[in-house]
Order: sequence, then structure tokens, then C-alpha cells
Amino acid sequence: MGYKVFFQGMGKTEAFFASLGYPPLFAWGDITLETIIIISLILGLYVRSISLLALVILVPAMEVWIPSGIWANRGGYEFPLLWIFLQVVLAFLGSGPLSLKTLSFLDKQ
Repeated sequence: MGYKVFFQGMGKTEAFFASLGYPPLFAWGDITLETIIIISLILGLYVRSISLLALVILVPAMEVWIPSGIWANRGGYEFPLLWIFLQVVLAFLGSGPLSLKTLSFLDKQ
């Protein structure tokens, strides 16, 4: 997300989405969704649902990386494939003991 916003700028990100055949407005939706996913996963909120929601971004992103092959020296797709696998694992495991949804001192009694 930081690369798309701060390094490239939203203009280039919109142009990249348009070059893939998506409406440029999808770039803003992608950034918004990535921000929500990152904050939720860091805080441990709705981890299972958010992990499945991340697949909405990650699976179509494979379209960009598959033509390069699998190895990283050519910008391959093994890293996005790893993220897809990890999101599925998180969807099965759920939030951990230090997430905001499981900390007992936040519960009002």
C-alpha cells in the first residue's frame, strides 16, 4: 500500500489499473481495502473475515505476476502465492491471544 501511495503516487497507480483493464477508480478501492485489512490484522479485529476479504485483492493480483514465472529474480508470483496461503491459514486460525477481541481487560463486566 505504501509503495502505491507514497512512491508511485495515485496517478501512476490509477494508470496501472487502467492498463490492466480495470476502471481507475478501482485503485482507490484497493488502497482503502488494503488500509482496512492492515489495521484490522494488526489490531486482531475480525481476523477470520478480514483474511478472507484480503483474498479479494490477492487472487486478482496474481494476474500481474503470473506472466513473469514463479521465481523472484524475474518478479515472480511466489510471494503473492505465499500471501494467499497465509491468509487462508489465518482464516482457519483466527485471532491470537493478544488481539483486541480477546483481551479481557477491555471487557466491561
